[in-house]
Amino acid sequence: ASVFGTEGRGFESLRLHQNTSSFDEVFLFVYSLLGMEVPMHLDLVRLARSHIGVGRYELMAKPEWAPDVVDCSSFTQWLHAQFGVALPRKARHQAAMMDVVEPDEIQPGDLIFFRGKCYQDVSGLPPDHIGHVGVVAEDRLHFIHAANSTKGIIEAPIARVKPELFRRFGRIRT
Repeated sequence: ASVFGTEGRGFESLRLHQNTSSFDEVFLFVYSLLGMEVPMHLDLVRLARSHIGVGRYELMAKPEWAPDVVDCSSFTQWLHAQFGVALPRKARHQAAMMDVVEPDEIQPGDLIFFRGKCYQDVSGLPPDHIGHVGVVAEDRLHFIHAANSTKGIIEAPIARVKPELFRRFGRIRT
């Protein structure tokens, strides 16, 4: 079984619908029903989702271009900045400031780090090189990221990340 398998992670009870936006609606409904403030990580995911198909991808995009033009790490940097959290510009530096999270403990808003496909043919990189980052979605089975210049900002299944490219999940230190 893959580290991304759902066995034993309790996802069966979360699967209300295949449409991940239904998770967003359920979380928001429950919080509003209880009169609770929506946690930052859910707002962050909601903000990320609102840019799917909107933002344009450009490798090495400058932070000041966000959210209109982003690459993976400028997108996560911009998202967090909207909530007063400063992240470094590069994915590998973002990973370095995060607490490592085990796959069975990920939460919405955590970050997923892996070796970027554009680095696959670059020789001399350390085996644990991090070159790509995305935001874990509410269902903990998908992530939202600035994929590439063809796809732009998309939501994708975590299970589709090749195990040899996956590096780790991270959470902002509190």
